[in-house]
Amino acid sequence: MEKKQDSIWADQNITVFLSTPLSPFAYKDQEQADVFIIQAKVLEQVGAGLILEVQKTLNQEKKPSLLKVKKIFLPFSKVDYIAM
Repeated sequence: MEKKQDSIWADQNITVFLSTPLSPFAYKDQEQADVFIIQAKVLEQVGAGLILEVQKTLNQEKKPSLLKVKKIFLPFSKVDYIAM
């Protein structure tokens, strides 16, 4: 039986620079959280993207964004580049 190969991304701490901002909807009294940079740990690669445990998100001015989500699926089509 063939052993499943682990993704090169698994358990890596990465910084993702997005080609277009991640802009989740704003709730009631919150501003929209435009995310351009994500610092995260890769939980796994699924299809054409990564499931990330988000540690920090930054806006275009490299200031903390208002994103409250801690786990996301990020498709590779949103990614400009990834630093490991």
